[in-house]
Amino acid sequence: GKGLQFNTPLVTQPFQAVTPAAFGKLLVGSTTKKKLWAFQNGQQVGSWLTSDGAADTPTPLGEYHVYAKFAVQDMWGYGPGHRYYFQPHVRWISYFYQGSAVHGVYWHPLSWFGAINSSHGCIGLPEPDAEWIYNWDNIGTTVIVHA
Repeated sequence: GKGLQFNTPLVTQPFQAVTPAAFGKLLVGSTTKKKLWAFQNGQQVGSWLTSDGAADTPTPLGEYHVYAKFAVQDMWGYGPGHRYYFQPHVRWISYFYQGSAVHGVYWHPLSWFGAINSSHGCIGLPEPDAEWIYNWDNIGTTVIVHA
């Protein structure tokens, strides 16, 4: 009956671009370029071709952080059309959002990377590249994925 009134001042801030220098370690992925870059203290330390999420199971876009790492793990779940999949002995896994991770892919030829997005939401790399990232990143490393 009496209503509610707020008197909150509006404060505007000038636009500020954030560069890789703002992060100690940073992974940046592009799902359209099918590429992943690593930065440390603002300097690029690596770049790799990837295979990201398929159209029906896209890699999530946004800013995330590595929250779990496994040297090897079996992966399974449901893809498009509720089709079950099972992939044994996946290596060099860095999870960054729910079931999405940067990890090694041994079941596709090298020509696949940088050419075809076919995962269930992960960022897939050839195993040697995924191993480098696994050994370099930490729990908490920022992962930014964009189109």
